[in-house]
Amino acid sequence: GYKAAWCGKGLALRVRIKDPDRVLFLAEWSRQGADSQLWKHDWAIEVYIDTFGDGRTSKVKGYGDDDYRYDFASPPDGKSGRAKVWRMQGVNQQLADGLNYPTDEEVAEKVKAEFVLTKDGGEYRIFFDRRYLMPLELRAGSVAGLGILVHNRNRGEDGEIVYAALSNTTEPGKHCAEAPRIWPLMLLSEAEPRSSSSSSQSDGEERQ
Repeated sequence: GYKAAWCGKGLALRVRIKDPDRVLFLAEWSRQGADSQLWKHDWAIEVYIDTFGDGRTSKVKGYGDDDYRYDFASPPDGKSGRAKVWRMQGVNQQLADGLNYPTDEEVAEKVKAEFVLTKDGGEYRIFFDRRYLMPLELRAGSVAGLGILVHNRNRGEDGEIVYAALSNTTEPGKHCAEAPRIWPLMLLSEAEPRSSSSSSQSDGEERQ
């Protein structure tokens, strides 16, 4: 399952995986390009963001100029810690601060992402600073697409690796890649009003 919340500073995302059978591919981390091929690992996740929320109406096939794909994987040793991050797809830099557009290397280093082992699997705790979401407007009323895919690998009875994946696409069984039209839409809204006995919400608090 997953949860998302936002504030003026960025977007928080938690993705929880329940799976008793984890397969580690430790040798993959020593291969050339391993840091950009996170999808090869069990429990790796892909997060897709359609910043304009126009995937359903766009005539462009595949990604538009306003779409992101971020990949995440647990640390190379498979334990809890700083998750690996890679931006597989970025928006047109003219929509995102032009010459100051974040490099892939900056994204890999500065997007906040932790992986935590749990009793029945693992959990990613991610925070996207607004810099890594441009041109998404972080304000109540904004609409954006949010696609999530979890990679799953298991060992079959013969020892071979069996691949599967789980996504939140609006068409069951479909992969998120290059398909903004089937990423669910999220509406950024204010938090529900608190009771009169509670203090008022500050401008910097997270909103669901």
